[in-house]
Amino acid sequence: MASWKCSFLILSVIFAPWKPVCGGQLSDLEFEQSPSTVISSLGKPVLMHCRLKGTGGEEEDPPDVVWLRDGVPLQYADTNQVQVPTGSNSWMVTSTLRIEKVQLPDMGSYRCAVQSEGNRTLSEEGRIQLEGLPHFSMEPRHMSIVANVSLSLRCVAHGPPEPVRVIWLQDLAPLNSLKDPVALSPSTLNLTGLNRTSTFSCEAHNQKGVATSGSGTVTVLPSPPRNVRAVEITQTALRLSWQPGFGGVYPIIRCSVQAKQLGDSFPADSNKMIHNQNVNIPPATHLIQDLKPHTLYSVRVACDSSQGPSDWSPWVELRTLEG
Repeated sequence: MASWKCSFLILSVIFAPWKPVCGGQLSDLEFEQSPSTVISSLGKPVLMHCRLKGTGGEEEDPPDVVWLRDGVPLQYADTNQVQVPTGSNSWMVTSTLRIEKVQLPDMGSYRCAVQSEGNRTLSEEGRIQLEGLPHFSMEPRHMSIVANVSLSLRCVAHGPPEPVRVIWLQDLAPLNSLKDPVALSPSTLNLTGLNRTSTFSCEAHNQKGVATSGSGTVTVLPSPPRNVRAVEITQTALRLSWQPGFGGVYPIIRCSVQAKQLGDSFPADSNKMIHNQNVNIPPATHLIQDLKPHTLYSVRVACDSSQGPSDWSPWVELRTLEG
């Protein structure tokens, strides 16, 4: 018959489901040590302990200790259980919960539980609390906008500790103070428009200090050309003119002109171009030649600044004169 005097068992439990102990004579189950409250920081290792004592016959194994977070069993916890005899029919079980890199979802209340003969025994409650510098769940991102068009940027930073307040930076220059309403995270910066390419970032402040977000560059592109029209039409040519869009502080340096033929063999949604050419400006005009008489064409224009191209203007339909 096995004797507790020479038994010492270390049990590592990973992916351990919670199930009751079967048909034992276990009694006097009591948690001598409960999980304590741990205050830690994101990404740090965390250890929590509880210790159970009880009695039982020599043929009975001590129960497995299950960890609960906010009352829910942690079925995929990394736990280590040590069972040590303390007498001829008594024992002590120490269970350790290890979290390699603690994260926000790990915060909450923790306790240990065992179940035997339909009875559940619970430890007292401990907690994991995280404190440290703010961290970002949303940062300014790279994007392109049209000059002088309103836009919104968003920065979301979290503690604990809370509250977290945000200072917006444009090209490293602060745009607000910590007392402004826009500072409270989550923070949305509304801009009526930009006329130059700028880089935005955030500083997040809480009681533990300051964290800086990544940077997002907002590239300012020209608005699409306007008033695309024909200033001269012949049997075989179209002379176009247009007004280049606004490019902010960046002048328009060139435009692209595209044309396609319309008709039964050239549907309106066809992408087959019969003309595609870059044009230096000024002047904002261009002659399309070698066209067919009395034929319907569709034309459009896009323009570039040093920051990139505008969107295309809407298609404009024009017909050459009869031959």
